[in-house]
Amino acid sequence: QPGKWTSGAGTEKVTYADRYANGPNSPYEGSHVLEVWSDEVKAYEWRTVSRDFDQPLDLSDVNYLTFAANCYGWQTEDYLIKVTLFSGEDSYESIAQINPNSWSKVAVSVKDWALRDHVTKIEFAFMLNFDHGGLKPGDPGYEFWGGNYQIDYLSGSNAIGMDFNVDGETEGFTAQGAEVDAAGG
Repeated sequence: QPGKWTSGAGTEKVTYADRYANGPNSPYEGSHVLEVWSDEVKAYEWRTVSRDFDQPLDLSDVNYLTFAANCYGWQTEDYLIKVTLFSGEDSYESIAQINPNSWSKVAVSVKDWALRDHVTKIEFAFMLNFDHGGLKPGDPGYEFWGGNYQIDYLSGSNAIGMDFNVDGETEGFTAQGAEVDAAGG
């Protein structure tokens, strides 16, 4: 619901979209995504959107904040998504690299953040880590880059996924009343 999200620095508006201009042109899950529309800012400037919670979120029962992120593509440099959780004035931040024009699944470990039981605000920010190398004034993208991004399937989880893709991380997987064997990973 976009009405609960607020545009921040580098952002023109936030909408709830069922389709958008960049690939893969459909939500990761369900029928709509949160789409953040870029203001006229440089590629390397953050585009932010946030949501304050009337009642603080309690994430103490989860190990990860998970979401899917998608963005417009332009250059081959790094596309970055940043999520910041707030508990009053304190914050917890994580940055991940995502791929343009496709859904990237992001999992942020919150299990070691002492204030995860009292989240008062969440903020997403996106940028293209591109310093205009090779561009000159007047070239497309030099003055500003209108790179929108989308967020979908925001949730808390005790497991990132069944592929166990973080070395040494058990991802909260347990087998009650059974035995689990792992091989090749």
